[in-house]
Amino acid sequence: MTDSGFHIDVDHNEFMGVGDTVVDAIVTITAGKDAAPPALGRQAGLAQVIMIDSSGSMMGSRIAEAKRATRELVQNLPDGTRFAVVSGAATALMVYPDTETTAIADAQTRAEAARAVDRLQAGGGTAMSTWLTLANKVFADTEAEIRHGLLLTDGFNQHETSETLQAALDECQGRFVCDACGIGEDWDGSEIRLIADRLLGTASGLPDQSEWADGFSRISREAATKTVGDLTMRVFTPARNDIRFIKQMNPSIVDLTSRRTELDDKTGDYPTGAWGAESREFHIRVDVPPIQENDDRLAARISILSGDIELTRGMITARWSGDTMLSTKLNHKVAHYTGQAELASAIQEGVAAAKAGEAHVATERLGKAMRLATESGNDRTARLLAKVVDVDPDTGRVAMKNQVRSVDLEMADVESVKTITVRRRPAGNES
Repeated sequence: MTDSGFHIDVDHNEFMGVGDTVVDAIVTITAGKDAAPPALGRQAGLAQVIMIDSSGSMMGSRIAEAKRATRELVQNLPDGTRFAVVSGAATALMVYPDTETTAIADAQTRAEAARAVDRLQAGGGTAMSTWLTLANKVFADTEAEIRHGLLLTDGFNQHETSETLQAALDECQGRFVCDACGIGEDWDGSEIRLIADRLLGTASGLPDQSEWADGFSRISREAATKTVGDLTMRVFTPARNDIRFIKQMNPSIVDLTSRRTELDDKTGDYPTGAWGAESREFHIRVDVPPIQENDDRLAARISILSGDIELTRGMITARWSGDTMLSTKLNHKVAHYTGQAELASAIQEGVAAAKAGEAHVATERLGKAMRLATESGNDRTARLLAKVVDVDPDTGRVAMKNQVRSVDLEMADVESVKTITVRRRPAGNES
């Protein structure tokens, strides 16, 4: 194993009651400042493709502000960054460069790109699959280690079927990471989340035009902090053990369970995308057969790989005990992220109910979400929910606000998967 600057920590209650068969663990993977070498066949560096919505809904001040924000993003690209700009409507077109490739950022290419962006005009429908497909072609022409797409849209994916978009996401998955951002007030949070989730990016919203320039540049800068691309989590489970699910839980919830690449009946690979100097936390649930009291067992072995190079390894173990003081002890991190997953589900169900006109269900689910956000200290989510529900400070009773902007519902939806880390607990207070 190489000295990679990566390491794994495992948090779980290793003691199980006799007869228990489920192991829950939070696996924290940390990448230090000294990143691992890139996978074989790749070159160090960053390639970015910016996909700007230029459909008819962007006419007027929206396209003017989007162009200004995109010019600012391009001007802030570091020298040497490979980049391209794509215009997205019912079809996608290259804005800069004029062929399906990337340019290398320098004073000349940034100025040329700015002039090309200035010529953009809004018109036509919205078919996001074409935007992603063109971005995929552009990325195919570069061997950059980090390949980052930024999809910016102010509307709904109205002019193609959901199956067409899903097919494009299938094709793009594993080829590049894509952040998706709703701009303005007329986008669909569930679509934004779908694109970001499938392409291992971040979903966000920028309702106010005054936020666009800073927001576009911030997303681009965050991508530039990534130094290692396409890391894989490899999970080995002994015979008769089964992975029930694997979910990234922080900084955002991404269900990786169905993305397993089967190596054999005991080993599978899960994609994790590009990394910088950061920590991420994953919830892994394993079904294990019961064994005798005081015996122990390997539940799963976790490895992080760059290409075929193993960077670090960790173990999830289980021990059966007849001591209920040990076996009923609830691990704080597991409890925290179970609650954060429940919070995300409550928000998404509440928003869907509100959009369907089911006021009673929406109130119940969003009220529960507000309670969970407050209890867990997720202040950002609580602030977003406060724009759609009122909570009586004396009785705790929840009611939908009389006038709820649709964009506030979409913001709650798109931000629902962003979690907070576990609050630090006093020494000796683990429960």
